[in-house]
Amino acid sequence: MSENQKATEAYHLMQYKCDTCGKLSLIWNSRDSVTPFCCSCACGGVRNHINWGSDVRMDPEYVPWPGYCDVFIDLSPERAKELAMEYDDKVRKLTESFVNDCCSVDIISSEEYGKLCGSGS
Repeated sequence: MSENQKATEAYHLMQYKCDTCGKLSLIWNSRDSVTPFCCSCACGGVRNHINWGSDVRMDPEYVPWPGYCDVFIDLSPERAKELAMEYDDKVRKLTESFVNDCCSVDIISSEEYGKLCGSGS
């Protein structure tokens, strides 16, 4: 990001609120870059950035004490690969459960259905 395009939320301590459990949390943006409007919560819900006007700009060298807040960092290639593998595993397990439990449904055209039944043209 160029000098003229600095993200306004760079190096800010921001407030987030979960739309499921209602928990308020702080997240420190340790990057000179934009942040997500929302992110996951430990309860499985979604935390949304709130009180934008109350974001506090901190020194870029700021290090919060343990347990104080979560921290946005740049995603490393190693971590990206790890997350992709976890996602692939979850999709595989979900697909298997739908197929094995016979609870899945698909939608096809009437032409395709006719072919499956042997009465299609």
